[in-house]
Amino acid sequence: MRQRPGALNATYELEVTMRIDTAIASDAVSLTQIVNAAYRGSGGSVGWTAETDLISGARIRLADMEAMIADPTITILVARDDRHIDPLGCIAVENDDESCMLSMLAVDPAIQGARIGRRLL
Repeated sequence: MRQRPGALNATYELEVTMRIDTAIASDAVSLTQIVNAAYRGSGGSVGWTAETDLISGARIRLADMEAMIADPTITILVARDDRHIDPLGCIAVENDDESCMLSMLAVDPAIQGARIGRRLL
């Protein structure tokens, strides 16, 4: 069991309550925050994916996230907890006739290690 900060202090079992949906426009702000926290960390290197020693600045801007969500060639899959609205993590899948590209795999650093990324893949 893991506790997610800011999630009504509720403890939850991810294996039971997690589901995967397609991102919608109203997810853009939360997903931008998760991706930036996962890859840039807040206040230093938080998650294993932190790139703060390599690259500075935001990993993704809100406008870019909104454009990706609106792009019909990109599907952003979002992990959610049934008890909360905010996403826990995401991955972008881009298909064309010959290939599939995965990008932007990110999980809220506060709950990394709970197998959310594995389930998104």
